[in-house]
Amino acid sequence: MQVAESRGQERVELDLDREGENVELNINEEKDFIELTAKTRRSPYPLDTWTLLEGKNRQNLTFGSGSFGLKGTDLPGVIGVKPVGGPDSAIVKFRIDFRNLKIPSDSVSNYESFKPKLNRIDLETTGRSEASSDSTLLISHQGVEEDRGKDRVEVDTGEKLSRDRTVVEVDIR
Repeated sequence: MQVAESRGQERVELDLDREGENVELNINEEKDFIELTAKTRRSPYPLDTWTLLEGKNRQNLTFGSGSFGLKGTDLPGVIGVKPVGGPDSAIVKFRIDFRNLKIPSDSVSNYESFKPKLNRIDLETTGRSEASSDSTLLISHQGVEEDRGKDRVEVDTGEKLSRDRTVVEVDIR
């Protein structure tokens, strides 16, 4: 999952009525994920387990552990799927999940002047954060904000790192 570096807006039309069954859309601004939930008769994925459809590992995902993934190795966002229920009738959750990425020290030529930092996609909603009928999803890049000083992020080692957040505004209409 990639997000453009420059400001701009994308418009996505969503048909949330699938074979008479509503699909639910939820944007979780606090944990930075977008989730689609749908009923299904049968799922090819293991029940009650998150399976990655795009991405390599679960570092710093809502269904993973750790404080960050590594920039250049991991993607800033991944797509996961989790069927819940029985083998012949399940609810399937598809999640686009964003995480902190740490810039590895070996990617910087002058490490002495480099202070490790994190990058993250930061979802912000304007208006509704849920929908269960046909909707338009407006996604716009709002620029980069910095978490510095007292706003630094504490990682699982106890170290506090500065972070650049790419702010992505999401609006359901």
